[in-house]
Amino acid sequence: MLVPATVFAVNIGYLGLATFVNDAACREATRAAALQTSAQAAYGAALAASQTFKIAGGLAGSPQVVQLRFQYYPNQEEPDVPLEMRDLTRTPTNNISQAPFVTVTTR
Repeated sequence: MLVPATVFAVNIGYLGLATFVNDAACREATRAAALQTSAQAAYGAALAASQTFKIAGGLAGSPQVVQLRFQYYPNQEEPDVPLEMRDLTRTPTNNISQAPFVTVTTR
């Protein structure tokens, strides 16, 4: 009776650790990808960021980037400067549908 309960508790511990690490890796990968101006650079940055969360020994697995959605709209007035949220109300052509975004899925 004690052995199954101990095994169950260890499994729950690994599940909690893996969930915490995956969540942190996904957030960091999204932050790294959001700093880029192209989808290819964003994917590379997301991969590099997720690799920093490798678990030694691989007991709970290591996070991997499964999917990345990247949408970047250049600033019409200054192409080298990213479009900022406060710029969205300045002209009728800039609206919330043109806000840059990144989504990253890890497992």
